[in-house]
Amino acid sequence: MLKADPSIVPTPGNAPGRPVEYAVLCGPEDAAAVWAADELTRRGLPVRVVTTEELVYSTSLTHRLFADGSTVAVRLADGSILGPGLRGTLNRVVRLPRAHLAATSEGDRDYVLTELHAVLTSLLFALPGVVVGRADPRGLSGAWWRPAEWLVAAGRSGLIGVGFRSGGSDEITGRQTVLLVGGVVVAPSGVDVPSDVVLGCQALAERHGSGLLGLDFAVHGSTWAFEGATPWPDLRPGGALLADALHATLLAREPVSA
Repeated sequence: MLKADPSIVPTPGNAPGRPVEYAVLCGPEDAAAVWAADELTRRGLPVRVVTTEELVYSTSLTHRLFADGSTVAVRLADGSILGPGLRGTLNRVVRLPRAHLAATSEGDRDYVLTELHAVLTSLLFALPGVVVGRADPRGLSGAWWRPAEWLVAAGRSGLIGVGFRSGGSDEITGRQTVLLVGGVVVAPSGVDVPSDVVLGCQALAERHGSGLLGLDFAVHGSTWAFEGATPWPDLRPGGALLADALHATLLAREPVSA
């Protein structure tokens, strides 16, 4: 457990130490996350973009674990506090910054990164409120499954896998990527996703538990065959529909289960 900092006390209004209500957590290179933050701001959410560096390099971070729960409080560069007042978070953290460890030996650097990864995973998992991209032991913003795991889980969710054979021509006529956020399936404009595929995507997302997926399909005529998925998709192809779904999810009262 990290040492508590008694100076971290959320205060109302615009005073230093004000709590963050809605956050987008991401690396500075994540253009899709910045796009999402801009779209959420346009829809009236007071979103604070927090980079991974800002989290890791914070000079005041408290993460307490109890038998019946946990708490998080991170003082950000502008004095605001991430944790106690959070109502909704889009978590896109996928890697740890390591520039500050350049002068250390390889052994020490590996040890520090391992410990830091464990702390950050626990902290991100413990964020209160609705979290889209809930942390998992196998991924800082959702589990990264192996290709075979995705295919098995997809089959159990009612999706047809890439091994599909129709008995006639199995020529792939196209490929499609659909996005899923908070149980809502979003396809590119003009693409009609079959109802059974929508239900399968929703079932697979529930199995995965992060609340955000990009799912790839090979289209065989009218049949959609699942190829793979990622918990870190490019959000921008979803356009306004994806932004609307994300906005509605972050405003929900009940947290997205991990």
